[in-house]
Amino acid sequence: MKRIVDFDVSAEHYTVDAVVVWCFDRRFECLETGVKDYYGFKTVDPVYVAGGAKDLVSGSTYSRNYLLNQIHAAIKFHDARNVVLMTHANCAAYGKQFVDNDEAEVAFYRGELNRAEEVVERFLKKNGLREDVRIIKVYADFKGAFEV
Repeated sequence: MKRIVDFDVSAEHYTVDAVVVWCFDRRFECLETGVKDYYGFKTVDPVYVAGGAKDLVSGSTYSRNYLLNQIHAAIKFHDARNVVLMTHANCAAYGKQFVDNDEAEVAFYRGELNRAEEVVERFLKKNGLREDVRIIKVYADFKGAFEV
């Protein structure tokens, strides 16, 4: 093998403040940073997937299990004490189903995030994971991020 990048980082175990399930739509990258700053998170385990938290409630069983397993790993391996679930306006993964109806769109995504929270809560309880894990729900649009 030929080394293509030099890298020097500690091999020590580390912990994170949160696992963040975020849409891979990079238009919202700066909002992710803002949300981390708002909550005072220094280190996170990011999980980037189309639709963010969408597949916890509106995806295949495979996709839901993938996200839940990533959350489980962050809690088990890196002692994550927070789970951030995100959805956003005009999301292609949802088929961009809202045209000029901001109220309906916000209500829809609020419902999706509430259902996603219930899925994660049941998963945490079923698997005997930390009882003190806080679930934070975030809706993003093209003007900012909102706690749901």
